[in-house]
Amino acid sequence: MKETSLKKKKVGVLLGGISREREVSLKTGKAILKALSEKGYNVHAIDAGYDIAETLIRERIECAFLALHGRFGEDGTVQGMLELMRIPYTGSGVLASALAMHKIMAKKVFLFEKIPTPSFEAFRREEIEKKFLRGISLPLPFVVKPAREGSTIGISIVRKEEETAPALKKAKDFDEEILVEEFIKGKEITVAFLKIFHCLSLRLLP
Repeated sequence: MKETSLKKKKVGVLLGGISREREVSLKTGKAILKALSEKGYNVHAIDAGYDIAETLIRERIECAFLALHGRFGEDGTVQGMLELMRIPYTGSGVLASALAMHKIMAKKVFLFEKIPTPSFEAFRREEIEKKFLRGISLPLPFVVKPAREGSTIGISIVRKEEETAPALKKAKDFDEEILVEEFIKGKEITVAFLKIFHCLSLRLLP
């Protein structure tokens, strides 16, 4: 879809949402709204609550720019809804979004495709008591995190054995599945894409 034709469409920036990353999403969405508005797009803020489908219909949104973070935004759920509603949207599709958001499944795919990934253990919330008794097989330090949260929510870096139990208890408050991963020391790098709305095509439906 060309830039000129996009500027004739009513674009909904989906932000906020119902995940624990709502506040981060609101900041992201605000920045996107400002940037697109300055570029001449017909943009409207859409707070993605439980009534999101009705809101999109009522507002007659023709294209969706996803500024959502966390569950019910990055995990394929909203993407699937938009595909059913025949509304083109930015970003990855249902499968890629679901796999990327689920850290354990993503690592299993990496291993299958022979992509290097830190060593890990994965287990469910009800198995935590057994972990307290048996211990974690990974050497210290290691990282404990919920399987499906972002923005470092529920994450702990365990450097001493006595920190394991509190880290597991913290992670289980955020998800039914827990990932324990080898700690890799290094720099965290974030890569920004300029003019992402222009460079990446909307996910158009057949």
